[in-house]
Amino acid sequence: MSAEGGMRRRWPALVVMAVASLLAATAEGQRLPRRVALDWPALDGEGLASMALGIDEAQVKALLGEPDTVTGSAVAERRLGYEVAPGVRLEVHVRERRVHALGLTARGHEAPARSPRTLRGLRLGVPVTAVTERYGESTGGRLWYADVGIAFNLEGPAETVESILVFPPGTPAP
Repeated sequence: MSAEGGMRRRWPALVVMAVASLLAATAEGQRLPRRVALDWPALDGEGLASMALGIDEAQVKALLGEPDTVTGSAVAERRLGYEVAPGVRLEVHVRERRVHALGLTARGHEAPARSPRTLRGLRLGVPVTAVTERYGESTGGRLWYADVGIAFNLEGPAETVESILVFPPGTPAP
């Protein structure tokens, strides 16, 4: 069984664990710590930070609270920004009150101590050469892999992975 196939089969279990954690936190009148977002895998075309694409914006806010920032989004109507660790932001791209894309960004020269891994073992801070080794050559100079629903370094070229974006497979690059 491939690593990708194994993770896809585990996704329902991950969702159940996330929901159980959310219910436990809500029952105690508390939100989950945002840093928990770094402990969940990035599932190409499916989800990130314990959240699945397509969930309602209200569910995101119930899980993480009100966003630190709300800005425009190149892939949806707006982007909700949450600081999940020093220098690491979770970006929730919302379209019609549903999560259309999820991303993590860590800009700078130091890789975060914790970061989710993709299905192919990539995380924030790894050399960009690892992206092309595991996902193939980029198209148009961008690390946008529409066929599997994942992109890297949307803000421009860098030597290491500074951002990961998960979106529905088939989504064209902005």
